Amino acid sequence: MMLGVGAIAFSSATGKEQTRWKEAAQREGRRYGVAADYVEARMEGRQLAGESRPGRSAWDWLLVGGATSIFVVFATMARVPQMSFRWGPAVLLSAALLLLLMICGLALWRTTRFH
Repeated sequence: MMLGVGAIAFSSATGKEQTRWKEAAQREGRRYGVAADYVEARMEGRQLAGESRPGRSAWDWLLVGGATSIFVVFATMARVPQMSFRWGPAVLLSAALLLLLMICGLALWRTTRFH
């Protein structure tokens, strides 16, 4: 599982693949009559200039409150399981996770310089 997480963390789309995503988004935007600037803004993860940010309705907050209530009820019913603990595998897994964190952090820093 750790190798899978590492493979996903280090994977990235090539420039050619990103270009194809943009072409497909523009093609589908034309097909469904969506403005090109709207599609481009969404592909870049931003909103259009002057576009208002959508607000939350009472139904949204009711749904959040209901879901939170369900988690709170289940949390009050939960009990700590009785199980033995082995320090060796726990330390090994923690060391592997810290190593992966450092490797991924270094790769992210080299790519973005955290900007």
